[in-house]
Amino acid sequence: MLLRASRCEVQQHVLAGLLHDLNGPLNTIALTLALVSSGVARSAAAAPADAALARLARHVATLEAEMQRLADSSQAMSRTLQEALQESVAEPLALAPLVVEARRRLRHHAALRDIVVDEVVAADDGVVVHAGRDALQLALSALLLGACAACERDARVALRTDRRGDQAIVTIAARPASLPGDVRAALEAMVVPPPRAALHLAAGRLAARAQGGLVSFAFGEDEIVIDVALPATT
Repeated sequence: MLLRASRCEVQQHVLAGLLHDLNGPLNTIALTLALVSSGVARSAAAAPADAALARLARHVATLEAEMQRLADSSQAMSRTLQEALQESVAEPLALAPLVVEARRRLRHHAALRDIVVDEVVAADDGVVVHAGRDALQLALSALLLGACAACERDARVALRTDRRGDQAIVTIAARPASLPGDVRAALEAMVVPPPRAALHLAAGRLAARAQGGLVSFAFGEDEIVIDVALPATT
């Protein structure tokens, strides 16, 4: 455990250094693209019939979109590496984008396990919660990771946000997925430390509770459904 804890901290500091090294070149590329885009736009306006300039403008626009995607990923990684989650300041947060971000972060992990994580269905786009962004993001990511860990190959995970009265609801439904009976019993009994198979589910539940949420698990024959209920705000 000591070696694993040390390894986690080493990895955290290494990733922080890599991100620092990455952000400088990203900023340089972004500024360069902005200048190129401006020059191409002026040239295209002066020669609207030039097909080569039109193609160049499209390619530059594609590069700008990819650059923004890299910048968003860098910011997400930086937030993930923050340590003081307990000091995360509560603020009004739109719920659906947080679930979309959790899906985006874990899509590669799911793909490696041949798991399809469906696009987020937002039954009510206006659902807002009052919570710490990083802490709630940790809770959602841990629960989604736990759902994936319980999945079989070629499984699907559905994500949905909704509002029920004064509660904001996130539903994670995985199928086919299952947990052994002893693991389910330990999870429901809040055994600490939890079995390895329930680690992320237990961690996500604790993180959600710290933000005023309530997490419930429903186990079917080949399905696991996780409901996260959070106080909704206006």
